[in-house]
Amino acid sequence: MRLISLNVWGGRVYSKLAEFLERKKKEVDIFCFQEVLDANSKAGKEAEAIKRLYQGTKSEEVQDLYGRLENVLTGFRGFLSESYSEGSEKLAMFVRDGMEADVRAAWVHKQIRVVYEGKPFEVGSIMQYAKISNDWNTYFIANVHGLWQGGGKGDTPERIEQSTNILRMMSGFGGRKILCGDFNLDISTESVHMLEQEMINLVKEFKINSTRSALAPSNKGRFADYIFASDKIKINKFDVLNDVVSDHLPLYADFE
Repeated sequence: MRLISLNVWGGRVYSKLAEFLERKKKEVDIFCFQEVLDANSKAGKEAEAIKRLYQGTKSEEVQDLYGRLENVLTGFRGFLSESYSEGSEKLAMFVRDGMEADVRAAWVHKQIRVVYEGKPFEVGSIMQYAKISNDWNTYFIANVHGLWQGGGKGDTPERIEQSTNILRMMSGFGGRKILCGDFNLDISTESVHMLEQEMINLVKEFKINSTRSALAPSNKGRFADYIFASDKIKINKFDVLNDVVSDHLPLYADFE
């Protein structure tokens, strides 16, 4: 089974993203995306301004990004979560046709009010999870976008609670488990360490230096994205790909 996890940055560099996905869809079975917009997304002007200010870019998001991803990822079924922020971002999972997939989503932290540069912004955290089967095994795949709080990627009471809730939900899944996404957490945090007590942190295991691309401002830190695997998972290959298709880099795992 081969998986890519990527924060697609609202499709701000869509042409490069589409080219990347067109290449990778031939070999990848599951795509897990964060920061996806769709035709029903309704972010206000203030929310859009806060996102651009924080992310240090004037590039525009693609409003119907999910529809465009569906058009590129032919041969896959797409699953879209509800919005987890005032900015209308959603999670999306694409599973190759022919594989059984039961995809659902649940909140791992309720929405909270964040004040950034004097402006309020509502954000929460959703985990999209799936029971996916191929001809050999059944896997539980979870896709997360962790809480953004506007002040770095360190521990907060809310992020500790988020990790607690993720672990509680993951404990209800049996067998082979993969947890991936943009967790908005530095690698040295207790929030990440909590997840490492139950699963293997592949970013740390494979001594990855950064999960952020050249498009990310240098003050945003080197880490945010992770893939965690249960001990029943055999990792054949893990890599952080150098394709600059977002301000995050794609995480790739080949496992069984």
